[in-house]
Amino acid sequence: MPATMTVMRQVVAWLEELQVPIYDEEHNSGIVKTIVVREAAATGEIQLVFITNTPKLPKKHQLLMKIAEKLPMVVSVMQNINAGKTSLIWGDQTTLLAGKPTITEELDGLVFDLSARAFFQLVDCKINP
Repeated sequence: MPATMTVMRQVVAWLEELQVPIYDEEHNSGIVKTIVVREAAATGEIQLVFITNTPKLPKKHQLLMKIAEKLPMVVSVMQNINAGKTSLIWGDQTTLLAGKPTITEELDGLVFDLSARAFFQLVDCKINP
């Protein structure tokens, strides 16, 4: 199983275990709207972003402790706030919860520090023909 799926499944299980309210779009209630997990292919670094309806993330300390203990490949944990009903995934405010603010990717001798909202797409067959 890809590392991103391992992280996603474990974090979802912890959210359920800790009874963190999941966002309900119909009633505009709950906290966690989306979880974004991405991995830098060259370095294996993983970034985890909680996209939330409010600045408050219940059980944040417990979640961060579990992530640090059980998911050492996660080097960046961020929170993006996207309040209310909207078709947009990302809000304007992103804050660092743990680790570093970026993950590092390498391509053809170049090093990229990717923030939570940075777009960086690799299509291996186009890059390495």
